Amino acid sequence: MLTFTLPGPLRSVARSHQTIVYDALFRASAEAAQHLARDSRFVGGQIGLVGVLHTWARDLSYHPHVHYLVPAGGLADDGQTWLPSRSDFLVPVKALSHLFRAKFRDSLRKTDCLASVPAGVWEQDWVVHCQPVGNGLTAFQYLAPYIFRVALSNRRIVTVEDDRVTFRYRASGTGETKFCTLLAEQFIHRFLQHVLPRSFVKVRYYGLFSPGHRQQLSALRQQLGAPLAEPASRAADSNTFAAPLVEPSLLTATDKVDAVEVPSTGSRLPAPATDADPFDAPPTGSLPPVPPADLNTPSSPSSPSVMVSPHRVRCPACGQLMQRQATLPPHGRSPHEW
Repeated sequence: MLTFTLPGPLRSVARSHQTIVYDALFRASAEAAQHLARDSRFVGGQIGLVGVLHTWARDLSYHPHVHYLVPAGGLADDGQTWLPSRSDFLVPVKALSHLFRAKFRDSLRKTDCLASVPAGVWEQDWVVHCQPVGNGLTAFQYLAPYIFRVALSNRRIVTVEDDRVTFRYRASGTGETKFCTLLAEQFIHRFLQHVLPRSFVKVRYYGLFSPGHRQQLSALRQQLGAPLAEPASRAADSNTFAAPLVEPSLLTATDKVDAVEVPSTGSRLPAPATDADPFDAPPTGSLPPVPPADLNTPSSPSSPSVMVSPHRVRCPACGQLMQRQATLPPHGRSPHEW
């Protein structure tokens, strides 16, 4: 696993220009790792990288860095030969640090942020860490919370009283449990600085794992005897379903006449009424006049719609028939505007 960390003097710039700096962090670190890996003295081929952005330290302080999961080897230029790396060495981290710093500066030169960066940051050493993680399963378990969870879970909050928030965390290195108490405003600030920009992609794939190399990666997996990756089948429970291969009819009748079954989920819905109702059939003539909806009158439980059958309601604004719902939206607009 490779880890690239932004130095302290750059973090104020990163906080103010998150999209630009985070994109540069991803791009520069991935390019630097692939460049060194192609050197025949190290791997000698194209590696793959799965990167995850992480912006917080354990005490919620701002500490942007990227973790990469990298296979121990690469694909040769012939596109067929797998080149394994040494078991205890991938690339030299000192050279990787210098190359990462240079590529990051080149990325910022294309933006307006370079002038805001202190000049001394380009002279100091940048932290790059590399360590073997076996088959990667433990590393995936370590990175998974960064993808699906926020910076702080509720169970880590100890007390909230007197406008102060106390939470616990484990110190890096020692694993000792410590406590941090902040004013409410300070706690909110420390928490919200880890909210990423809208639509920002925090998990990215490079090299052999990029979308453009999927066929090549599949062929390589077969060559190495690895099982082919198959889409995970989703269990048919209350929250997930497995889509049918052939589109069935919308509803399938069951033995009971009072319910029908939805094929994709197996759930049972009330069956439509069997008694003919003139309002259940599509209208053939003009609808009876409907008084216009008063948009200035607050909606009441009886005003959103007019029920005309157990399964249909008539829109008071336009007179259109629609399927009855458990909770009808407040009216004032026609149903096609909901």
